[in-house]
Amino acid sequence: MRFIFKRILVASVAILLSVTFALAQTKWLPDFYGQAGYISISDPEAVMVGSLAPGQTLKIGLKDVGLFTGHICPGAASGFMLTKMALKELFGKQIPERGKIRIATMPNNDLANVAAYITGILPMNLLGEHPDLIVDPKLKPQKPGKLVLIFQRKDTGKMVKAVFNKAKIEDAQTKKAIFAYKKRFAAGRANEEEIDEMGALIQNLVKKIILDTSRDLFKITPCSKYKFPNQ
Repeated sequence: MRFIFKRILVASVAILLSVTFALAQTKWLPDFYGQAGYISISDPEAVMVGSLAPGQTLKIGLKDVGLFTGHICPGAASGFMLTKMALKELFGKQIPERGKIRIATMPNNDLANVAAYITGILPMNLLGEHPDLIVDPKLKPQKPGKLVLIFQRKDTGKMVKAVFNKAKIEDAQTKKAIFAYKKRFAAGRANEEEIDEMGALIQNLVKKIILDTSRDLFKITPCSKYKFPNQ
């Protein structure tokens, strides 16, 4: 078990360092990513292995998430913003700490991958699972267009329900156009103009997610009655 733990720990640090190095080498096209702000979070394991000095925190931005996911799309942007708001509600002026956060997600929720990356809940126990990241079918909303996560502080038990209302930014026409572009791209039939048009549509949605606060895209509410399935 000790050997496996060391392998997991080394792999976790390797991912963190590789993302940090890649960030210094990568220049993203849009200039508005920085306006998403940053999430400060502590990582005791990073201190333990000597990657961070005691008291030093990780500063994670949307560009870091882009290196983890491979791109910055509406899912990456909304996952970052939703996690940022949820952690703010849970911890207030305190610095969130990896290892003290538990997440439950509805099925087929890309935002959960981003939240797991930020909070350090990665499926690295060699089984593709993590006890602090639970998929709960009961969280699936009755009406489509919303993505739901539950965040919990393991030290206090405090929970919040975090909802991203995707339907608020993506109308039927935009959704149809992006689907058509993606289909042509996957088949290798999209020309350069179509690829540019698809990118512009998608990045326009990303910009709305980051900058537009008037659409009620995100909702963070206290949640005391939810019970994690594995508890």
